Amino acid sequence: MLEIMKQKLYWNDSEATAIEKAQIAFVQQGRAPDAHVVKELIQGQHATGGFEGFWTSGQPAIDPTCDRLANLQMLGLLHFPQARAAADFLQRNWTGTPEACELLGHLPPWLAPSEHSTLYLKANSAFHLSLQQREVHPEVLQDLQAAGLNLGFWQTFWLVASLQHRLGNFVLFEQISAHMENQLSSFEEEDLIWLCEAYFAAGVPAEHGLVRAAFSLLLAKHPGQTRSSRVYRLFLLSHQA
Repeated sequence: MLEIMKQKLYWNDSEATAIEKAQIAFVQQGRAPDAHVVKELIQGQHATGGFEGFWTSGQPAIDPTCDRLANLQMLGLLHFPQARAAADFLQRNWTGTPEACELLGHLPPWLAPSEHSTLYLKANSAFHLSLQQREVHPEVLQDLQAAGLNLGFWQTFWLVASLQHRLGNFVLFEQISAHMENQLSSFEEEDLIWLCEAYFAAGVPAEHGLVRAAFSLLLAKHPGQTRSSRVYRLFLLSHQA
């Protein structure tokens, strides 16, 4: 077991959402979520299979659909028909110019239409499709590979790295991971959590250097033994690895 993960940690369940509490219970006990949690996760799904964001004017979009799939994955619910329908939506929206992304409302409001924004959407879609053993369009994989380390947002870096690990492209996975590790001290706490969540979902072991470094930074940001439910969930997963 990693030295940084030997310490005893606790989490503040009074600040956790019902979904976060269910995710902890799933990791600890393998317990399926209650019906009201599942209902909350799948509510608002469109007939197309996609989910809308607060910025999408009632239209389904890639980013909120990926976010919903991430939460379903953390509860072991990717076999649900709603998760499969969401993957269908992603497969139908695998491409698009920056202008099309803006028109369709796929981009969250904090991202301006650009080549890097489009790469982010493709990486997010491709990663979540890979978690369901879905085929990722060859052009998407070519675009992501051709970008090399010119991926723009850090979110795209860890999504592409996680995707490459899923696909067995370990050389590229390690190249991207090494690049992130060199810049890890500049990551916000939320970024460190998302990175670890994606890596664990992709099957990256807790002993991997980037995971270890990211988790060390997370623990250092808040002295003491109490952590948020998301950090505590990562702590539990690290002990299962």
